[in-house]
Amino acid sequence: DFIKHIEDEDLLSHYIPQPEGMTYSLREDSEEAKINKDLYGVKDGYEWNNLHFGCKWDICDAIAEVADDGVSATFNTPWSPPIAGVRAISEKFPDATFTLTYWEEGCDFCGAAVCKNGSVDESGVTSVSDVQHEWCERNHPELLKKALESDWSCEASDELLEYWWDVSYEVLSEY
Repeated sequence: DFIKHIEDEDLLSHYIPQPEGMTYSLREDSEEAKINKDLYGVKDGYEWNNLHFGCKWDICDAIAEVADDGVSATFNTPWSPPIAGVRAISEKFPDATFTLTYWEEGCDFCGAAVCKNGSVDESGVTSVSDVQHEWCERNHPELLKKALESDWSCEASDELLEYWWDVSYEVLSEY
């Protein structure tokens, strides 16, 4: 059942359903928004999702893999990790531990959160640019030095960024 909801890309909305009939996006001054605010504390489904999922809609581009030691899932969410949603789901599976690793290069953050029985440890938050810089220092120190000396406006910068893009998914998913 859990894996099905990952593959169906309705993991968050299945375990944390929105109130029935809630409209996704409403103007603040609409009558429906005022009713929702009174009943649910939010004006619409957009705010509800952000509050209860941690992002504006459910998972997408999901892949689930079953192993002897548990389930691994890879998926995308918009602009932020679904920590609030995974925390809530962990309450429904109190014996399971959920480890969420995430990154958003455009907003320059990445991290990890561990959820178990409704509690969350988010101690691993940093910036993508810090991870990238550390990787460049370890793997291409000479190119990094040239790039920094030129304020990132030289051929070495382009070469270094190409190397980074080739490995960024792997590096960040191991973070």
